[in-house]
Amino acid sequence: MKLGILGTGKIVQTLMENYDRLPVEKTYLLATPRSLERARKMAADHSFAGIFTDDYIIRLLRHRARCLSAK
Repeated sequence: MKLGILGTGKIVQTLMENYDRLPVEKTYLLATPRSLERARKMAADHSFAGIFTDDYIIRLLRHRARCLSAK
């Protein structure tokens, strides 16, 4: 199973209490630039495959929209 986590708030912190029991292959975390340090610590503590900021996702979505409109 692959898992994507949005944010580092209280709900995610509760999930992380049981994270090690989940059959997860790779986990990616989406965080705001404001919570990036907390995201880095969470990723290091749980060996996440990667961290993305919301800026990255917005750029990616804009790029995809440009590609689709060019067709």
